Amino acid sequence: MKKNAFTSKSVVTISIIVNLILFAAKYIIGVQIQSLAIKADAWHTLSDSFSSLIVIAGLWIAGRPKNEKHPFGFGRFEEITSIVVALMLGTVGLSFMKEAFFSFITPLSVTRYNLSSVIITTLTIICKEAMAQLSIRIGRKEDSRSLIADGWHHRSDAASSVVILIGIWLNRYIPRIDSILGFIVALMILYAAFEIIKDTAKSIIGETIPDELKEQIEQTARKITPEIHELHNFKYHKYGRHVEISFHGYFPEETKLKDAHDCVSRLEDFLHKESNLHCLIHPEVR
Repeated sequence: MKKNAFTSKSVVTISIIVNLILFAAKYIIGVQIQSLAIKADAWHTLSDSFSSLIVIAGLWIAGRPKNEKHPFGFGRFEEITSIVVALMLGTVGLSFMKEAFFSFITPLSVTRYNLSSVIITTLTIICKEAMAQLSIRIGRKEDSRSLIADGWHHRSDAASSVVILIGIWLNRYIPRIDSILGFIVALMILYAAFEIIKDTAKSIIGETIPDELKEQIEQTARKITPEIHELHNFKYHKYGRHVEISFHGYFPEETKLKDAHDCVSRLEDFLHKESNLHCLIHPEVR
């Protein structure tokens, strides 16, 4: 099997390098043309670098092996990392919203976009959407919520740059367009933060077992242990990449206890070996 060229850590490292380069270029241009929207977008990009550093730390801690005090490992630290990234993103959004508001009511100067602003904004859209797709794809493959959150952070940056690019062409027609765009960018950043927190909170609070996973287990049981039927009372707990599942299954009334135990053990072992699921099956006789 061909090994994947990218891992979570390599994707985050590339992300930091790209973000630092884009931040420097956008901030310099934003200062030169006195554009609030481009400077806000530059700091948004830099915040991606800080969040990526947090993601690296989160991935390292989440990857630590389980111990006596933490029998399920440290996988849920990725959820904590995702919340931190979202809070950073929200803080940046609120700051830009405040600055855009005061810039709108007391404009300092008329922003004059130039060719450099068009080039760097277009380059940002391409680079950030590429990083978003890569981060989300690898995050889903490695089941990393923090990397997926970082991917959406990239995508929010790309989307805000699209808004700015549109504004560059409207600048000569609409007064205070730069302040308006700064406000829109802030709203987009806040929305991205909200979506990350909402998705992560569901995992921390607890979720029902996904339908596709439940169906997979039922199909495996019918194939490997046809003696068990009517699986029910599923309990699902996810700790990063460590998944704990418990459920009940019925056996015919004449089934001996030892036979039922051997049967559920066989199914538990198979699910762990083939799907890395840690299952606890309670046999019931009727």
